[in-house]
Formats: sequence, structure tokens, C-alpha cells
Amino acid sequence: MGKRLLRSLALVFGCVAVSSLGYTFALNIIESASGSIPLFLYNSQ
Repeated sequence: MGKRLLRSLALVFGCVAVSSLGYTFALNIIESASGSIPLFLYNSQ
């Protein structure tokens, strides 16, 4: 039971980490392309 719980928690935290890294990466691309982060994206954080 403990291993299954640990595995599911690791999966959840991994997904959160990957999605937040992807969001940061996308923001960096947008910023370098346009010169500034669009305000609606910046305010939605």
C-alpha cells in the first residue's frame, strides 16, 4: 500500500513539475520572440 501511494504521489509531483517547467519554457520563448511577456499571461500566474 505504501509503495503504491508513494508511486502515485511521485507521479503527481512529476506531472506538476513538468507542466510548470513547460509553462516557464513557453513564457521564455514568447518573451524572446516578442520582447516582453503579454500582460494577460503574466497576470494569470
